[in-house]
Amino acid sequence: MTAVSEEKATKVESGPFTTAVTDYALETSDAPFTRMTMTVLRYDPNRRRPKMTTDVVTPKFRDISDGLILPEASFAITLRTMMIDVAGTRDLNPVHHNREFPRATCAADIFVNTMFYEAFFGRLVTDWAGPEAFLRRISFTMRLHNCPGDTTRSRAWVVGKRHENGLNPVDLEVRLDNERVSDTTIGQMTVELP
Repeated sequence: MTAVSEEKATKVESGPFTTAVTDYALETSDAPFTRMTMTVLRYDPNRRRPKMTTDVVTPKFRDISDGLILPEASFAITLRTMMIDVAGTRDLNPVHHNREFPRATCAADIFVNTMFYEAFFGRLVTDWAGPEAFLRRISFTMRLHNCPGDTTRSRAWVVGKRHENGLNPVDLEVRLDNERVSDTTIGQMTVELP
């Protein structure tokens, strides 16, 4: 974390904005090849907020058991959605938009970026857990590429739940597949349920 603002009121919640800077480097070098700066609103998730109106019903912690399978989420990756991803995230690395660049490095084609997976995992859990849940943690490993023409599909299930500091975290295991290969991305998430 590099900076913390004074508390500010927003339409979402009140709290300080924190800024974090992450340097990315190749395994073969300590020198960073790119830097990401992210500013987020920090707030108290335990503070009572008004309930949102939605058709999604948040599952209750007491009804969750190990092995519970979450509904599948899927996303068809097209050249158009790739360009929206690149423009929207400002990730201008040529492996995401210049088809010749990744092919020269033995990749099949351009492929989705890290922020695509962050959004996909977020959508998967919030579509299941609904508005009363709080997504606490996302961790994942990108193993293989998802390219234009692929439809990314999820397999997700509950691997644990516990009471912790007055909260009800539920741990999830997630695997993403496409038509060509399984386990392109393997992730773990923790979501808090009421």
